[in-house]
Amino acid sequence: YLKSTDTEKPVIVTDVYCDSLNITDCTLTESADRVAVTAYNPIARPVTHYLRVPVTDGVYRVFDSTGAEVEAKSLLPVSEAVRLLPERKGSLGTHELVFSAKLPALGFTTYFVEKHKVIFKDLDPLMDVLTGERTADNIEMKGKSFTLQVDGTTGALQTITLNGQKHRLNQSFKWYISIGNQTGLEDSGSYHFCPDGNARDYGQQRLISRHTSGAVHELNQQFTDYIHQTVRTYEDRDYIEFDWTVGPIPMADKIGKEIVTQFESDLQTDGVFYTDSNGRQTIRRKYNPNIKGCTNSVITANWFPIYSHASVKDEN
Repeated sequence: YLKSTDTEKPVIVTDVYCDSLNITDCTLTESADRVAVTAYNPIARPVTHYLRVPVTDGVYRVFDSTGAEVEAKSLLPVSEAVRLLPERKGSLGTHELVFSAKLPALGFTTYFVEKHKVIFKDLDPLMDVLTGERTADNIEMKGKSFTLQVDGTTGALQTITLNGQKHRLNQSFKWYISIGNQTGLEDSGSYHFCPDGNARDYGQQRLISRHTSGAVHELNQQFTDYIHQTVRTYEDRDYIEFDWTVGPIPMADKIGKEIVTQFESDLQTDGVFYTDSNGRQTIRRKYNPNIKGCTNSVITANWFPIYSHASVKDEN
């Protein structure tokens, strides 16, 4: 695939590590018409993972290492919040090419991406901007075995239906004033959560846009001028992705801000939840109003580090 059509001038392949994929930025994939994408799996079992490659708008074909074409692929626009990040200045990427990759245990695989400048009859544009499936004023986003229902005006999460059971699911963003530069008090920092008072609410979010391409569904929300989020589902996956963008955080008021997201459901958990301990074991947690942390705060004492996962359960 990488051989030049001119046999006397072989193609020189240069490896480039894209270290800004978290802001959807990779100069090579955004500018090249043909590129080899190599992905590594660091865990000891095979996985199937969606790769997201920053590209410009167009028509693309993807081939695996055997030369077989990958049919299941999607092209989705980069959200405005990500496009306007200061760190992306000069980036050409306007879209993400999304496709499912099979990765071997503790190994890597290579996929080949090819951009077509001309739209052939058998290569239709990948992206459709859809209104989604509506139930009254709501939108349904489907996964492999669940349906997520959101408000069609605000984009707020409402319910999730799984295994025939419907449950309430809400999400909000809040913020705490962080303590700093106050005599006798511990400063709040990267490894030390020390808020001043209770959480403050940002209020209702609004729906910016929604897109469907192939098996991928995306919903873009805005909570404030500096908090945006993409809610994403895949029709062949049993999970929801919450891809949030926070910042730049305004500091003109000289007030430090600890920003959190809160999920609420109607599950009967008795206040119990579980977190992992460095990915090795799961620890039972329960809100304890009798323990206190910095500044004699019950809030601080009931926040726990999460390295890999957290979970709740309902005995019913």
